[in-house]
Amino acid sequence: MQLPDIVKAVVSHEPTLWPALAWRCLEVVAIFATLVLLRFIWVQSIWRAIGVVRRWRGRPALVLLPTARSCWLLTLGGVRGAVTLAGVMSVPLLIGAGEAFPERDLLIFIAAGVILLSLISACISLPLLLRGVNNSQDDRLQQEIKDAWRQTAEAAIHALEAEEVVDAKAPQDATQAIMATELKARLMAEYRDELESYDGSAEAQALAAQMDQLERRLRLHALRAQRLELYNLHRQHLIGDEVVRQVLAELDMSEANLGQRK
Repeated sequence: MQLPDIVKAVVSHEPTLWPALAWRCLEVVAIFATLVLLRFIWVQSIWRAIGVVRRWRGRPALVLLPTARSCWLLTLGGVRGAVTLAGVMSVPLLIGAGEAFPERDLLIFIAAGVILLSLISACISLPLLLRGVNNSQDDRLQQEIKDAWRQTAEAAIHALEAEEVVDAKAPQDATQAIMATELKARLMAEYRDELESYDGSAEAQALAAQMDQLERRLRLHALRAQRLELYNLHRQHLIGDEVVRQVLAELDMSEANLGQRK
């Protein structure tokens, strides 16, 4: 709101309007270019310094190495100007009795010009810098995560296959052996389902997604039936309020976990 008055005040004592304004705009452009260059040098230096310090301390190196594009994105990205404008607006109007602060209007003009130029240049340059950027790094990371889950699931299946169902030193109990065998088969089936979900083919992934949606729908249907039966038992005064509260909390938690799998 004050910028038009600031521009008038800056060029008021100049003999010509447009040449003086052009020189002031050139000053703004020069200061902006200097700031951008300093930011670029700072971002790249800090990025590389962090990698050196991590290697010196024996930690893993950074996943992404600084590139010209990434450094320019960090240099031009982000919102700037609040501190700059607050600082320049804090310059007093007077430095003495009736004596104005020298070049206060010029300082505000330069600060506002640099802020506006920063925002405009970011709006223009960021889409250009992001053009052609793909998510190959994220895809590779997700593939590595899937491979890790698949390998760990295979290791779990092999461990369950090699594990004795019952303790050889414990007394033999047929019922216990049957229960342990069923539990072992159930766990192995869960791990095999995970292996199928991590299959790389598109057809297998689509089938796994359909099965997951079907399982989720059936589980939700069963949970709602449990909740209705719980309310029915409470209406018939067969269970108390505390029982309803605890069982309902478990049902809500199970339904919330199903909601996170969408």
